[in-house]
Amino acid sequence: WGFNIGAVFFDAEFADLRWAVVAAAAIVVAGISLVVVARGRNRRLQALSFSLIAIVMGAFVVRDMIGGSFYATIPRYLMPGWIGLEIAVAAAIATGLQAQNRFALAAFAFLICAGTGSVLVDNGAENWWDNNSQVAFQTVAMKINAYPDAVVALDANPEVPLMLATYLHDDVALVLVRDPKTDAFPIDGRPNFLVVPSPELFDGANAHGKDRYILENISPPRTTIITGFHSDLARSGVTPALRLGLIERPDNSLWYLRPAR
Repeated sequence: WGFNIGAVFFDAEFADLRWAVVAAAAIVVAGISLVVVARGRNRRLQALSFSLIAIVMGAFVVRDMIGGSFYATIPRYLMPGWIGLEIAVAAAIATGLQAQNRFALAAFAFLICAGTGSVLVDNGAENWWDNNSQVAFQTVAMKINAYPDAVVALDANPEVPLMLATYLHDDVALVLVRDPKTDAFPIDGRPNFLVVPSPELFDGANAHGKDRYILENISPPRTTIITGFHSDLARSGVTPALRLGLIERPDNSLWYLRPAR
């Protein structure tokens, strides 16, 4: 819930957890604002904001407690509650500004800067409504798309190329490797990548490209909320290369076959 409350005013932490400190400050501003409204004398404001927050969130909490679900943690279901929170914050800041309160002015300036920062950080996202299971695919695809006419080899769950293709440019070729020992890969003259390769595919690409290519782990930084393909696909039967000691960090999402010469 704290994460969702912070995202009402600043959501760049979805892209990079290092921005979470800004979201934490937004939570503090929201909490102080609720206290200000609760201690104020405007009953109509209190009724409007707190009824939107309490009724909607309370209903989903009760539902989750009865059914063992988790709807109360899904932001889109609580939209009226977020509107009530925004009304409370706006009213508290407006009251403070009217009284020439420096803390209210600082909070107002902070929220304006936080909102602007969110726009600037999130501007790099290709699809705003990606859910959590797709962010890793998008991040990996952005790295591959930086290389024209790239070739991507996979031997993972069919769901992987299907999702990845959604974000890849049209000039990128996907190669589904059935037998890493015999299938021809890498392809000379084009940028070659491995996505969540099994140990067999990793060894096969290494053998075929011996003395011509160097396998380089360029997996996206693990500062994103999504931990990446490694953990997401472990349950799908994809054996991470980490088990063979091929990489130092637990991220097997993307490898680049850099030409040796």
